[in-house]
Amino acid sequence: MKRKYVFPCLMALSVASGCIKEQGEEPFLITRDDIKEYDEKAKGSKKENKDSIAYTLVTAIGGFAEGEAKIDVLDTNTFRVFQSGAKKITDLDCYAEISAQYDNLELNGKTIGERGCVYSHTNKFPIVDGNGCESSSKYTIIKTDTDTETSFKSGCHNLDFNTDYYIRSYAVLLDENDEPCDTIYNQRVSKIHTTLPEDVWVQRNDVNFSNRSEAICCTVNNKIYLYGGKTGSTYFNDMWVYDKESDTWSQKATFNEGTSPNYSGTEKRANGAAFAYPTQTDIVIYIAGGEIDGKTPTEKVMFYSTANDRYCNEQDHPNYNTQVQLYDKNGKAQYEQKPVYDSEGNPMYDVSGNPVTEDDKSKPIMVTGVRSYVEDLPHPVRGNRAFVVNTNIGTRYYIGFGKNESDAMVATFYEYQVQYDMNNPNPVHKEEHILTWTASGSTQGNRARTGEGLYQPVCEVCGSRIIVGTGESSNGGLSKSFYQIKISDIGEVEMVAMAETPETFPARANAGSFFLTYQKNGETHERFYVGTGRTFTEGSSGNLLGDLWYYDFSQEQWGKARDFSNSTYAREGVTGYAITRKDDYDPDVKGLIQEEARGIFILGYGYHNDDPATKNYYKDSWEYLP
Repeated sequence: MKRKYVFPCLMALSVASGCIKEQGEEPFLITRDDIKEYDEKAKGSKKENKDSIAYTLVTAIGGFAEGEAKIDVLDTNTFRVFQSGAKKITDLDCYAEISAQYDNLELNGKTIGERGCVYSHTNKFPIVDGNGCESSSKYTIIKTDTDTETSFKSGCHNLDFNTDYYIRSYAVLLDENDEPCDTIYNQRVSKIHTTLPEDVWVQRNDVNFSNRSEAICCTVNNKIYLYGGKTGSTYFNDMWVYDKESDTWSQKATFNEGTSPNYSGTEKRANGAAFAYPTQTDIVIYIAGGEIDGKTPTEKVMFYSTANDRYCNEQDHPNYNTQVQLYDKNGKAQYEQKPVYDSEGNPMYDVSGNPVTEDDKSKPIMVTGVRSYVEDLPHPVRGNRAFVVNTNIGTRYYIGFGKNESDAMVATFYEYQVQYDMNNPNPVHKEEHILTWTASGSTQGNRARTGEGLYQPVCEVCGSRIIVGTGESSNGGLSKSFYQIKISDIGEVEMVAMAETPETFPARANAGSFFLTYQKNGETHERFYVGTGRTFTEGSSGNLLGDLWYYDFSQEQWGKARDFSNSTYAREGVTGYAITRKDDYDPDVKGLIQEEARGIFILGYGYHNDDPATKNYYKDSWEYLP
């Protein structure tokens, strides 16, 4: 006859899991003729408790601890992220936590010793040291009223993603000599399903260059080029490129003063803008505006060859050795001349006897384009932004927003027109050049914001869309609005308002952003993300932010994502960008996409743990998986 323990008890079990997707239950491990009768009796004593259900606890040697317990509760998904040592997505701790409550046990002289949880993805009735089973004896006592009343929590960690698990709590019984004599288990086994990681931040390798904020960033063929930035009053003139496969930054050429005879101006700068211009053999990065000393803006524009790793070399300019039409010093196109005839077909002459001629529009005068530098912006500007737009008549390049030399907000966009970017080859005016930057008019809004200037807004290319928003506003204070920039065929700029941000979205400036396109549950998502920043205008004081929000283009609505680094770090002046990565792909993880879109925040100025006394410039790198 099997040994048997019978003691009335009340046992409550709940499971809180960072990986839980579904739950289920299996039949009783062992059956007994009077089990149904006992359960019905217990139910009758708890008619008013609709969340309770009677069942037994089983012992390791086949006995029973009869009692009653609430139905298992499996909480919503959360992931234990930000743990020390996690440097990639598959390092994340996928876990489940069990809360168990044992009350009014009649232990017949025995006591409860070790407590914990036991789990398996192959054994439907897991037991300690059982086949295919693992257990965790780490637990936290919630309360112990008497020797027979106790509540505890225990968790199982490092579970496999996207996997079914069977899990339940256990407790070890001790005899009068405090030696283990039996183990009791929750009779009802819970089935959980771990999901793939989502909406999580992972800290990647720190950058291998100086701490800084407000660096100037440009994406070229899924590579990230970063120039300059500042730490306090120190400004930088170095260029770095990020390799996603090795998660490392490599230093490129530094633009030291005097290294290019074709450029006159300060090379060190931050808080500016950049865009990439492709040629047949190269991709040229233009770095426009920014601040060079405190709040001093610059109008200077530099260009950098990614193919040749050098600055402002005439051979790298898009117009080098290019046949272009000749213009005079006033910007008028030049053509070969042809005679003018009267109505009878006779050549016409002026009063001096010289033949009368006119432009032959079929024969433009072509010259070899030469340019060793880029035309200055029309005025100095800092906190400006750049964007590139594909239109029906080609790709167009713009600089806009920011503050000028008078510290006034800029509401005008300027278009870079490369076809005019050359020295004037007219023999009389060799030193003159054609204006490169053409004003496209002030910003036009559909929310009574015509002519609004913004300082340090976010500006993000989102597929075929250009999104701009937040920043200090010329209308006063900080903005929490976002717009889609529309460009007409004649180059006019219009800002079309997007859906209003939620009331809980703080107005901000100097934030970070990125755009991600990804697959989830068979659906394609296109989301624009924005986070961090400061809640005060320049020169005043206030709080920094460590949050993250998104706008879903398919749903046309805003949502809240997991806070940046769990709000451990709040900062402004971060550099944000998007990449696709597969360096942490694990073929053993079912359903993990090999090439996944990720958002990145690096650098910045701020503090951690909500303590402004810890303000610092950072060099860390954080990666977001949607």
